[in-house]
Amino acid sequence: MKRIEEIVLHCSDSTFGSATIVKSWHTMPPPMGRGWRDIGYGVVITNGYWTSEMVRDKERWEFANGAIECGRPFDTDINVESNEVEAHCYGWNNRTIGCCMIGKNGVYTIDQFLKVRELLVGYLLPRFKLKPKNVMGHYEHDPHKTCPDIYMDSFREFLDDPRVISNLMCDVTRRKHNQLNLDRR
Repeated sequence: MKRIEEIVLHCSDSTFGSATIVKSWHTMPPPMGRGWRDIGYGVVITNGYWTSEMVRDKERWEFANGAIECGRPFDTDINVESNEVEAHCYGWNNRTIGCCMIGKNGVYTIDQFLKVRELLVGYLLPRFKLKPKNVMGHYEHDPHKTCPDIYMDSFREFLDDPRVISNLMCDVTRRKHNQLNLDRR
């Protein structure tokens, strides 16, 4: 049994989803899924698009934009029991909690950023006696990953001071513009 040392931030690498949908991607047998017993993340933050059709038709469910959904169960003590080990960051699962934001290429909503900050600063970090420096992006543990596709130093600064959300949103705008240019090619 190990103590929770970090929260690892992820992206779903999709423009839509929910904890239920991500769980299906993780539990379906290969090659369609990963064949795991459960969703890999402890928490999922949705963007209001639950299907690819909703994205195509630009029909966001605003009530679900920034919704916090439970993934793989964990309790509130600072130790990771064997039944609480997640599957989100190879080599780190037995001492971290995975938090996945639904999004792709670093494109998230303001509501997602505000809710993930509320979750981390208002609950998870104090509960597990952690600081913003203990929130890591998946890519910071695996050099072959880019997830969550945001600058984690800027994100940790946002955890300390919510007024710097503009730094994160400017990056999102740049990424959206670059993605539109790539899609047109």
